[in-house]
Amino acid sequence: MFLEIGSVWLIGVPLAFLGALVWKLPIYWVIALVSLEEIVKASIGIPRVISKKWLKNVIEHM
Repeated sequence: MFLEIGSVWLIGVPLAFLGALVWKLPIYWVIALVSLEEIVKASIGIPRVISKKWLKNVIEHM
């Protein structure tokens, strides 16, 4: 959840704002900038999934 929210609000939205209103880029460049959010999310998420730190055994103590 934190990865999703953080990537949207800290990367996607600011890049869309900068691309559209500040840099006055065409819409296809703004979409490309927003898509960078997915690359950042994958670069953080994939190593975490591979490390299996997120797994918890919920039936271990039953």
